[in-house]
Amino acid sequence: MTKISFCITCMGRMDNAKICLDWNLKNNIKNIGDVEFVFLDCGKNEGLTEWISENYRYELEKGYLSYYYCNMKYWHSSVAKNTCHKLARGEYLINLDCDNFCGIRGGEWILSQLEKKGGNDIVLHMHNGEKGSGTFGRIGINKKVFDDIGGYDESLMPMGYQDNDLIERCKLLGYTVVKLVNKNYAWSIQQTKTESLLNIYKEDFIECNWNEMRKANKFFSNCKYKNGIYRANIERNIGFNGNIYKLYVFTGNTFKMIEIN
Repeated sequence: MTKISFCITCMGRMDNAKICLDWNLKNNIKNIGDVEFVFLDCGKNEGLTEWISENYRYELEKGYLSYYYCNMKYWHSSVAKNTCHKLARGEYLINLDCDNFCGIRGGEWILSQLEKKGGNDIVLHMHNGEKGSGTFGRIGINKKVFDDIGGYDESLMPMGYQDNDLIERCKLLGYTVVKLVNKNYAWSIQQTKTESLLNIYKEDFIECNWNEMRKANKFFSNCKYKNGIYRANIERNIGFNGNIYKLYVFTGNTFKMIEIN
């Protein structure tokens, strides 16, 4: 059984995603079998499917890399992350932003930390300790715990505070959250918040910058906590509700995107 799933979502950041995915795959392949990379192409990444097909046949065949596609149309962090986490096969799920590096044999390191810190029911918050480093969202969580808390809260605005909220709800529900600050296993290609806002639904949020959305989401989350609401997305199926396709490898050099839902 796959032990670790790195869950990657991407919309419109293809150049950085290519650099990070290639590096992460090459530097963790010694743990193939224990580790998988789940890449969800959320749209607006023209040519990415072809690039994956041309360069990662072996990784796709072995299940070390799984590539999915859906057309989200507009970016929503919680929806994208929930979709990717649901597609993962691993017992322990790690959010890995598409512009992030997980470190040399990062999956093996995470397994060792789980053993040291108390088992895989704990929640790991892994970042490099630097403000604005782009690594704050590196959260590891057991699949059963993720299901119990309801995943990332999809009622929040598209960006900002969803990672904080996930961690806080884990604490409120009695799960142990352990901070791990290690620059060897968390660094990123730096992005601006302006770039992050390019693909959200602008008719609703055109007046909001990232900080304003974060403040609003923090307020909404705290209101829920005060009312004892610690689980997200109650009575709804989480993730993208449209068609999702997976890239499969067939005999010869044939690759096909097949609808899976």
